[in-house]
Amino acid sequence: MLKKDKVLKDLSSLAPNIFSAKSKELEILSTLWQEIACEVGLGVQVPVSSKIDEYFVCSIDGSQIYPDRHQGISCSLLNTGCVQFSYGNSSWVKLDSEPQVYFADSLESLDPDMINCKRNEFELKKGLDVMLNSGVLSDLPALFLIDGSIIFWHLQSKPEEVKNQFLGAYLGILDQFYKNNILFAGYISLPKSKELVTLVRSAFKKRGIEQNLDYIVDSDIISMFLKTNSRTELFFSDSTVCKYYPNYLKPNFFYIDLGNEIARIEVPSYIAQDSQKLKKVIDIVIDQSSKGKGFPVCLSEAHEQAVVKAADREFFYNLLCKITQEHGQVYTQSQKSLKKRFVNI
Repeated sequence: MLKKDKVLKDLSSLAPNIFSAKSKELEILSTLWQEIACEVGLGVQVPVSSKIDEYFVCSIDGSQIYPDRHQGISCSLLNTGCVQFSYGNSSWVKLDSEPQVYFADSLESLDPDMINCKRNEFELKKGLDVMLNSGVLSDLPALFLIDGSIIFWHLQSKPEEVKNQFLGAYLGILDQFYKNNILFAGYISLPKSKELVTLVRSAFKKRGIEQNLDYIVDSDIISMFLKTNSRTELFFSDSTVCKYYPNYLKPNFFYIDLGNEIARIEVPSYIAQDSQKLKKVIDIVIDQSSKGKGFPVCLSEAHEQAVVKAADREFFYNLLCKITQEHGQVYTQSQKSLKKRFVNI
């Protein structure tokens, strides 16, 4: 049982140090801002507005049940949620989810990291399939929008064989978006990236200022100059995994102040370098955020379609037990698992 009074005491004692350290970093940055802003390519604001009424947007999200070593059979469930919104004279909505079950012999590994990689692949494949078969590409501006980054950060620390397997699969799918001239982008809410912080830190060092910037993130810097309904210039990511992307797919990003939050939007180069394509992405993102009261409604609805709740998890394991018994096998569970469900004192 959580001792809430102890948690409150610990947080109260830690907060002053954390907040004072961040305040000091922001104070120093604010003092030098005008001097270093141009040097590091920051401070430019690009006004944005959305006047789009007719368009199509698709979002995909995924959830999972990881293998539980306390259950008798090692298997995993991936659930992919999909939403399609079409706006205009013939507006329509389609909500769907697709569960898939994997046993140990149908995936090379049921390790959670591998399952996450496979889930990401399914999400991209599903998005491509919807965009190619929705029948709207020739009629309306159409965007595939994902909740998260198009930079596959999670693969940076993976073994080469895993990186090659999944990065090759991901980029192969993204290549089809490019070849079919499909718009896609990643939306990051409350971004914690520190790529721009790295630029500022370099400017500090040039001036002999040995100041750590451990507590601030890019959005802290952006909030110093970016106004509502404006965005930053485009930036390239310096992530090491980006070197594997072909030039036309290399991720670009910008920050945009949508009023409720500063979000990070990522697009591939073939969109970033085309002003008309980029404007369509921005228009749709702004409109979806407005419809969602601060967060793109397509992303929140895709999450609702994908999420696996506690009752779903219980149903899954009960069904697994039933099928095991129907095949004349004994379904075993660890005593630890049983004790978690039924406790007698």
